Amino acid sequence: MISRSFLGLLGSLACWLVGCDRTPVAEPPAPVLRFPVLLVWPGQSVMIRSEEDDLKSMHINYLTGERPQPVLLDSDLKIYDMLNLKTTKSGIGLMLNPSGSVPIEFKLQPHLTNGLDTARTLVSGCKWLGGDPDEAEAKRTKLNQATTVAAMIEILQGESPS
Repeated sequence: MISRSFLGLLGSLACWLVGCDRTPVAEPPAPVLRFPVLLVWPGQSVMIRSEEDDLKSMHINYLTGERPQPVLLDSDLKIYDMLNLKTTKSGIGLMLNPSGSVPIEFKLQPHLTNGLDTARTLVSGCKWLGGDPDEAEAKRTKLNQATTVAAMIEILQGESPS
């Protein structure tokens, strides 16, 4: 006589091998981003990304260690949390080449707040703004006066906003 637990195990095995009909969960559509965008690790650093392809890879150092969850700020001042940021490279691939740029994936979720004031706070609150550390305070002052993401990018790149 075959026990019920054995039949359950056989049924599970059959579903695993052949697949069961499951209703797929609909993913929400990805937001349409306006480039260039800024990737901000609150309180730490900011990175400029010029086009969509720039969001497909990242240096491994940004994925390891203790870092806050990054935030993406697009040119329309829409702000998104970058959830589940991880590499798509296999563990063996990372062991063979543990440095450099790796392919990534993430999900974007609208940030609790949007707009110019939030963007200014996020970007100017970073410890590392690129370039000469002695000019960081001057950059923060200019960032707090910037009215567009384009102006923020010019300031971060060391150019005078027009």
